[in-house]
Amino acid sequence: MSEIIVVGGGAAGIAAAHGALDAGADNVYVIEREEGLGGILRQCIHDGFGLSKYKKSMTGPEYAAREIDEIITDKRFHQKTCASVTDIRKAGKGYLVCIQSPEGLIWQKADSVVFATGCREKTRGMLMLPGSRPTGVYTAGLMQKLVNIQNILPGRKIVVLGSGDIGLIMARRLHLEGAEIMAVLEVMKDSGGLSRNIRQCLQDFDIPLYTSCTVSKIIGKNRVEAVEVCDVDDHLRIIPDTAWRIACDTLILSAGLIPENDVLVSAGACVNDKKQTIKTDSFLQTTLEGIFACGNSRCVHDLVDRVSEEGYYAGRNAAAYARGKNLIEVVEKITINAEKGIPQKKDIFCILCPKGCRIETVQGNNRKLCVTGNKCPRGIQFAEQEMTEPMRIVTTTVKDDNGKLIPVRSSGMIPINKMVKYVEGCKEVIFDKNSGNIKIALENFPDVIVCR
Repeated sequence: MSEIIVVGGGAAGIAAAHGALDAGADNVYVIEREEGLGGILRQCIHDGFGLSKYKKSMTGPEYAAREIDEIITDKRFHQKTCASVTDIRKAGKGYLVCIQSPEGLIWQKADSVVFATGCREKTRGMLMLPGSRPTGVYTAGLMQKLVNIQNILPGRKIVVLGSGDIGLIMARRLHLEGAEIMAVLEVMKDSGGLSRNIRQCLQDFDIPLYTSCTVSKIIGKNRVEAVEVCDVDDHLRIIPDTAWRIACDTLILSAGLIPENDVLVSAGACVNDKKQTIKTDSFLQTTLEGIFACGNSRCVHDLVDRVSEEGYYAGRNAAAYARGKNLIEVVEKITINAEKGIPQKKDIFCILCPKGCRIETVQGNNRKLCVTGNKCPRGIQFAEQEMTEPMRIVTTTVKDDNGKLIPVRSSGMIPINKMVKYVEGCKEVIFDKNSGNIKIALENFPDVIVCR
């Protein structure tokens, strides 16, 4: 019998379970601390997932649902939610895994283990931001959960610290919900996010981005009232005499991720210097024989498609190890080849695939549009649309009859200047209980598609 335990039920963990099952594992157990599988994908209602793996743009909930559906009916697959792994110990050729759940504490035997525990966000304390301790300071992931899962908009005038992709995406999401994004601040000279995300999330809505600066002080007693901002030098040190204030009631921190590897480190797994990531070999095996690591707990990825691919091979190798078979060497891939950095407003970045081509357009003397830079014919159509009336798929949430939020996306493209109105219209929806379809109370707008 080959018994595999996968720690973490997000994209990497689901893919690891899939890989282990395909490699012939007798039983695969996924341990997830949340109430259901899917991990962070469940609150990532924006689209852009699955472009590489499934050749289509999906929201996070749609991607998670498809991944889960592929394995959930396999009788060898088992899941334990609302449970956490707190310890792991060597036991003969395998391991004993300590699992804490509402039913109590148990030690479960495993022939091999895959850790797919993801990351946690850097907090205000880690960033050492001075000032008092008012309410109104949130990490980007927490804000995403509040808005997309709990239907709470904690602030109206918002500053975002950090211009990575999640910070950019949350700036757009909050803007569409009616908040005013006062600024996005970046300590580096250039943005850490993809150029196409800066274009879609900031420049589409005239949200200002300031680089080479950071929050030097949080101002406010009971609630955030403003932030003090200072320029930084080439060594990222604050230049005090450059201070200026931005009035706001909310500060969102999007300043980096830390892999969740506490249990592995306690068990004796070696980490890479300074990066706090678990050291693995070419088989995704840690320095503890028979224990594998994958996904964002191993290193932070830009694309969930690559997270799933890595998880799949980690699961296959875990099953191969348990069955005494040869492991498969995993060739490290570039995480993403799309452009990063701040684009000019006139730049067009195709959003139809992960390549994110920078497209250039020139109007010829005969008024014919010349399009270059696209790597496929679809880029020409996209560029022509951008030049006339830029349009986007809109993702948001609606309430069902019981008041629970459902992630949805528009069934068609929406002009950028009408996206806020569309999201407002989605707050009043009409349910067809017989078909399960949802219509929004706006004429001349596409209906919504449920993303689950």
